[in-house]
Amino acid sequence: MVKDPAFVIVCSVDVNLGAACAVLLTISKSPVHKLKRKRTMSPTAYTDGLEAEFVVGNTNTGASTVNVATLGVVDIAATTSPGTLTVGDIVRMRFNLGTGDFDIVNNTAQAVPTFTSTEQTITNAGSLTIAHGLGSRPTRIWAHLVNQTAELNYSIGDRLIVSPSQSSSSAVDSRGLSIVPDATNLNIRFGSAELFVLNKTTGAGAAITNVNWKLVLEAKI
Repeated sequence: MVKDPAFVIVCSVDVNLGAACAVLLTISKSPVHKLKRKRTMSPTAYTDGLEAEFVVGNTNTGASTVNVATLGVVDIAATTSPGTLTVGDIVRMRFNLGTGDFDIVNNTAQAVPTFTSTEQTITNAGSLTIAHGLGSRPTRIWAHLVNQTAELNYSIGDRLIVSPSQSSSSAVDSRGLSIVPDATNLNIRFGSAELFVLNKTTGAGAAITNVNWKLVLEAKI
């Protein structure tokens, strides 16, 4: 929301915040600026107390600027430290006529939608179709082996992050799993041979015993 003593404005988030640390905000089509008489308009100048709210598109790498509704580029105060503005954060800032900068008045981290599966049975050459409920295809996925019976110096409850898609030209060595995400499911295919991991104590490679482990998947948008 953007406001000054005369009217309340809402800005959309047309954010380009990358290495240059430059934020561009355009005016939202709905809702739009409204005077008390309900006329639609855009601000014509930066005024003291003008507020803008936006969702950060990319984490800042240093001092950042903003251009609200093409009124001109001004500094966002106190953003010299990398990570002050973090991707996904909702940032509200207020224009200070005395300094000519926007001051951050509120910075709220948005919750990142996350899915964690139940423990899944591991079967050579088997498949799993797991609904994730995230609403769109996840971009970050982790596969964990959860120990059920002590093996290879792992203890019950230990979680081992494994890399998918291990493979070789030999049928005996077709180990690993493929993960194909879509907007609805995580589609899993296990290799035709047992997963191969490193012994927790010695570092020597060895195949797991499937019944001693379960698979848990985590996914985020």
